[in-house]
Amino acid sequence: MGKSPSDRAGTELGRYEHGGLSPSTSPDFDYAAVSRVTGGNALYLLELPPGILTPFTSGPVDRTAIWRADGRQMVFATARRGSVEMFMKAVDGGDETPLIDPPDDKNGRVPTDWRGDILLFRENSPTTNF
Repeated sequence: MGKSPSDRAGTELGRYEHGGLSPSTSPDFDYAAVSRVTGGNALYLLELPPGILTPFTSGPVDRTAIWRADGRQMVFATARRGSVEMFMKAVDGGDETPLIDPPDDKNGRVPTDWRGDILLFRENSPTTNF
């Protein structure tokens, strides 16, 4: 199991200067998935520690990754096909594949939690943003 960047009392033990949006830690806390602006957003894996940053998705508009409980796959939001939808990818590599068909109404779908066989997501209307 990886070391936490802070102890139980909340004292910071280290800081990772790579930055990133919407961090999501792996179940074993060995990695964090972060979205970085790199000519568009792409997801990166940050190894905790030593702070090694590795590209995970190809972008250009990928963010909000949710880990499967066993840490072997992630679901993430992407707008690569025009509307925000969810794609899945194995953590050890492979293809980035659509999880479900894009919505006809163009409402964006963003994953929020994944437990067992249940994946929760929010659906945002482009007219109300809710």
